[in-house]
Amino acid sequence: LDVWALGDDYQATATMVSFFSNLDLDGLGVGGTGITILDAGCGTGLVGVALASAGYTTIDGIDLSPRMVEQARRRGVYRELVGGFDLGAPPEQRWWQAADVVFVCGVFTVGHAPPELVGSCAELVRPGGLLVITTRKAYFDESGYQAHIDDLHRQRRLEPVAELKDAPYTGDSLGHFFA
Repeated sequence: LDVWALGDDYQATATMVSFFSNLDLDGLGVGGTGITILDAGCGTGLVGVALASAGYTTIDGIDLSPRMVEQARRRGVYRELVGGFDLGAPPEQRWWQAADVVFVCGVFTVGHAPPELVGSCAELVRPGGLLVITTRKAYFDESGYQAHIDDLHRQRRLEPVAELKDAPYTGDSLGHFFA
């Protein structure tokens, strides 16, 4: 999916960062701009740019595509970027429970990651940290996404703290945003 072709119609990044910024971050234990943020599935770096614009300074990015990571690198907002990172494979020890906050934007959609990988993303967050995820509404409705979240909650691997449903994702689609 070429989100650049959507131009201003791609609103998921702005909606996600606004959703995050409006949470009680201090109460959730992830307040302050010095927290470590991992942009999982960073693509060309749109989330990193939005976070840097909001004052965050310690942003790392990982993506399956090395070519996308090279585009993200040109943005100059990431501390570290790694391509060839498969969320379906066990992470290297340095990524395991390492980030205060993990953002996953545009990854859980048709043709990308199945909802089973939410658990893999959770493994990248430090205990007590925050996982912030987007899905397109249609994907959420068709993929059984909620059942996977419910399973992770029952297993005490995730504790849902906030959600924003039916919010702007693209000019012609809505998305759901979860923390």
